[in-house]
Amino acid sequence: MTESRASASAEEIHAYLVEQLNPALRRPGMFGGETALWMLVDHLLFMEGQPTAWAEEKERLAERGCWDALGVRRQPSDHIPLIP
Repeated sequence: MTESRASASAEEIHAYLVEQLNPALRRPGMFGGETALWMLVDHLLFMEGQPTAWAEEKERLAERGCWDALGVRRQPSDHIPLIP
């Protein structure tokens, strides 16, 4: 039987989300596709105290014609700079 432990701390949750973000950006299909990627980003921004940042970014993408009701209209890397 496994030993029960307290819930993860905020710092542990944040570190886990950051750790998951890199492989999710590199291979989004393995993480559930675009929707899963956006959910991960949304959760990470919430942990960083910026819960409205993703909604604001979607508005900026929509203004540039890159976002609609179905999500990103082109490859995300065409519009979101990725760090190598």
